[in-house]
Amino acid sequence: MTEGKKRAGKRRRSRQRAARRTYLCALVIGLTLAFAQAGFVSSIALYLCLLVPVYAVIHLLVVRLQLSCEQRLSAQTIIKGQTVDYTLRLQNRGLLAAPHVQAHLGDDHGLGLDAQHIQLDMTPHEITSVTLPLCFLYRGVYVFGVRELSAADPFSLMRFRKKEPAPLRVTVYPRLIRLRRFGGAQQQQQQLETRAQQISEEVAAIQDTRTYQYGDSMSRIHWNLTAQKGAMMTKLYEQESDQNLLVLLDLRRIPLDSPYAAEDMVLESCLAVCHFVLCSSVTVRVLFAVGDSIQVLEGRGKDFFDHLYTRLAEVSFTSTRTIAELDRTAGSAPFRVCFSAADPSSQFSFAGRLDYYRVVTKSGQERSQAPAGSALRVIDLFPEDDLATVLEMSS
Repeated sequence: MTEGKKRAGKRRRSRQRAARRTYLCALVIGLTLAFAQAGFVSSIALYLCLLVPVYAVIHLLVVRLQLSCEQRLSAQTIIKGQTVDYTLRLQNRGLLAAPHVQAHLGDDHGLGLDAQHIQLDMTPHEITSVTLPLCFLYRGVYVFGVRELSAADPFSLMRFRKKEPAPLRVTVYPRLIRLRRFGGAQQQQQQLETRAQQISEEVAAIQDTRTYQYGDSMSRIHWNLTAQKGAMMTKLYEQESDQNLLVLLDLRRIPLDSPYAAEDMVLESCLAVCHFVLCSSVTVRVLFAVGDSIQVLEGRGKDFFDHLYTRLAEVSFTSTRTIAELDRTAGSAPFRVCFSAADPSSQFSFAGRLDYYRVVTKSGQERSQAPAGSALRVIDLFPEDDLATVLEMSS
């Protein structure tokens, strides 16, 4: 809860206490006059004091039926760091004024959006629109909107609270970091092109064909078949399926009070590498766990990256599987990369090279030094690092 919300709450409670004290004083004076000196004026004063809470209750019941709110967002999906406009439209449809109307906003992500609130006084038949620019600094799915609508009676003695059951949903995608180079993918691509040049151009050397995908080399286009079908077709050579990149993504809970920045670094570095690799003729196989269930996503080309990007934007770090378990499930691969916020395990199969990208969450830790010729290479990612620079240099 922010300081602004605390101060507003204190002012509201202070005003309500002052109104109640004033009413109690008026009620005591009215009772004293009625019993001390019976008369028309003292009786009217007492009856008016007794009618005040009755009128306040009736007023609140009517205002509750009069008030309505509509909510909308300028975008349902945004990139982390972008601003989205949230518009709240309040309408008082009746003949009674609605003083001290408050719309309490909230979110399910726990990042402080519930500190936002809107307060205004509404005259009869008034329509008011309030627009708030909201900047989401972390990736995730936010369920956001007015959670509670409240208003006070004209005497500020009591308030009604009306729950709003339909909050809005915003999906905040992680940043997409574009790399100029990445060593593992370049090695895979060079091996693939070298072997493709060595294979005979005879039909027998071609195992299959498929529709052209973004990133396919022009030297692999089957021009005769392209002319026949009217669409670009790509050659698939024998044993080409061995050329792929295996990505192990650690989605276990990060033991920090506020783990969102570290989670975003894990995902953004993973997506940066996958994007670079998928722009070449290399197949990517991504393994991660959702709870206890291991998920496998495999494909190539831009369409697969779009699917991967959307899928990882909504994942939560609730995995119970270790990286070693994912590694055993994945099987052998010539080149593997791992993205995690935990220290590397000693239980890897070491079936091929493994580049372990570790997001450092402990203060004062020094960068690790991988021994020359080791199958396991640990690359540390610090919070202050520029991810693109570290990923490009590490290759």
